[in-house]
Amino acid sequence: MAGPSRQLPYSLCSVAREVEPNAAWRRPGMVRAWPEDELRALPLEAFDERYRRYRLSVPEAERAMAGSLRRYGQMSPVVVCVREESAVLVDGFKRLAAARSLRGLATLLARRVELDERSAKAAVYALNCVGRQPQELEEAWIVQALVREDGLSQLQVAELLERHKRWVSRRLALSASIARRIAGPSTSTPKNSATCSSFALVRRSMRARP
Repeated sequence: MAGPSRQLPYSLCSVAREVEPNAAWRRPGMVRAWPEDELRALPLEAFDERYRRYRLSVPEAERAMAGSLRRYGQMSPVVVCVREESAVLVDGFKRLAAARSLRGLATLLARRVELDERSAKAAVYALNCVGRQPQELEEAWIVQALVREDGLSQLQVAELLERHKRWVSRRLALSASIARRIAGPSTSTPKNSATCSSFALVRRSMRARP
């Protein structure tokens, strides 16, 4: 890798395998042939960010990450799973956003893991717990998706995320309250900003209850 990648720790550089750029990366079967847990350097445009909707965007944190990448290079690989010949990002959204802001950084090291749909959502939550405590809003998004999209019961979600059923119930209630508030009178506020504003109002309301 060019630029900051020259500073990657030897342990990452020595096992990463550069993939052919651009169109060659999308050859049929190339993603499926990627062994689990093997590190590869993927072009930034190769990452599918469909699970990005379960994470909050924090510009200050992304700028700090860009500074770290610039000074020290990539210290740990991002994590992906494979869906329909795409490398779907599970962990590393902040690193990807930061990398795209840096000139000369065209690839990121990635590790593939084998995950089905519900396990991938659980991994977005679990891996997020490693670096920082997830925001309640992010937790609510994950729980809602597992219940509504994957058809899991609250008890099954609790077991999958290794939390208590009451924890799951509270996140679902939070998600429903935010949805009702956003579904109110139309506003010119961007969707993400409206969601976060509604979250703050709902949390204040819930804490004010006796």
